[in-house]
Amino acid sequence: MNAKTKILERLSQVFSRETSERAGTSTPSVSTISDEFEGPEQTIVDMYDAPPKTEFEPIERQRHFGILHYTVNNRFRKMMLIGVINVILIVSFFLFIFFFVIQPKTGGGGDGFQSSTLHRGAVTTSSPPALMCTNDFVLINEKCLKLNVTAYSKPTAETICNEVGATLLSINSLKENQEVVDYLKTQNVSSVWMRLVCNNNDKSSCHWNTGDNVTYSNFTKGNPTSDAKCVSLLLSGDTTGQWKSEYCNQQLSFVCELPTTSPDNCPYNYNHHCYLRFDQSLSFSDAQSTCQKHCANLPSVHSSSENLYLTSIYGFQNQNLFLGGFASSQNCIYWIDGSPTDYINLNSFHSNFACVISHMGDGGEWETVDCSQPISSFICKRPTGTKCS
Repeated sequence: MNAKTKILERLSQVFSRETSERAGTSTPSVSTISDEFEGPEQTIVDMYDAPPKTEFEPIERQRHFGILHYTVNNRFRKMMLIGVINVILIVSFFLFIFFFVIQPKTGGGGDGFQSSTLHRGAVTTSSPPALMCTNDFVLINEKCLKLNVTAYSKPTAETICNEVGATLLSINSLKENQEVVDYLKTQNVSSVWMRLVCNNNDKSSCHWNTGDNVTYSNFTKGNPTSDAKCVSLLLSGDTTGQWKSEYCNQQLSFVCELPTTSPDNCPYNYNHHCYLRFDQSLSFSDAQSTCQKHCANLPSVHSSSENLYLTSIYGFQNQNLFLGGFASSQNCIYWIDGSPTDYINLNSFHSNFACVISHMGDGGEWETVDCSQPISSFICKRPTGTKCS
């Protein structure tokens, strides 16, 4: 038996003894193995009794903790990402519902065809309205026009138009100018009053007397002038279709203008809205409650033309009229129908009072009053085509 074989055999015996001793009561701290064999060399193997190995050594513990830390962080990131995606989907859904379902039904109330916030029993038609005119006006280029061949000064002509809530003629494009000329040149009139006013011979000084901006003009040569402030539309000769400065006391035929509207069986139909007149002395809240019973609101006002129309309903009498707004300052009004604030005619603001009334005898100027103060009259406004259940 060679030396190597003896060493291996001895090691096997030692391991067997170590195992049996660990199962017993005592264990030597050091075992020295000396194998005596013939030969020039002697091999000594010292076996140190190491302490029992724990479940995780420090290095292994760090490795397992790193794996656990990575796993938790990775899962947390995935959970956060899923949560963010869910939030985005939910917000997108509600934005879609608001902008494409709720807002088209409840927004607006201005000069275009838009529905107002209505009483719960109100139902509005969703199809586009058919355009029509009231008061025997004629539909021309999406406007309602009415020719008066009798000649009057411009102030008198304006008053006659205002009686039905209309204004004098305005023209805002080349196409519109041509269509109006085509309609009027067969009516045997040489010129008609327009709503335009010019302060001097510069076109930039011209403005529509309802406050609208001038986006188109067609003055004949040498016009406007610095002395004649009013403007007419020429309908004869080589200057047909052109505009000319006139003295305001000149006697001319004139054309009244109303916006188009849509069919509805109501006494006051203007710009796709119905206006219901009530001659009752009520507070603001009681008047609004009455309007809601008719699927309407106290009126919002979005242009000087609409303000004029409201005043014409009462024939410019010296009465006050509740409007559907709260004023927080001279330049800020909130309309209860939810429509935007794009026109203000507030002449007198009192910080202690928030409700707005219109003085019809003063051309429709507005003032704030105590909301609990009864007002002799009010008007309710709703979109045309509303069916109130």
